[in-house]
Amino acid sequence: MSSRLAHFLEKSAPNLADAAFTLQTGRGEFACRRAVVAADCLEASRAFNVRGQAGIISGTAGEQPLKVAFLFPGGGAQHAAMGRELYE
Repeated sequence: MSSRLAHFLEKSAPNLADAAFTLQTGRGEFACRRAVVAADCLEASRAFNVRGQAGIISGTAGEQPLKVAFLFPGGGAQHAAMGRELYE
């Protein structure tokens, strides 16, 4: 899949943000995941084609999705450890 994507990015040179959006929302989820940090399509294509390339992150999704939580300290008057109870 990475080779096919690399070929597409090199030959078609789409807007990289549009390609990333379509990859995220336009296809089903796979257990094996890969991400690349790149400034443009040519850089992304080259990164996908080279094993061990810096800027490539590969992994496998877990069986259960991870829970995501955000804790923001607020924007007003705070004091040290104000949100500790919420965090714990």
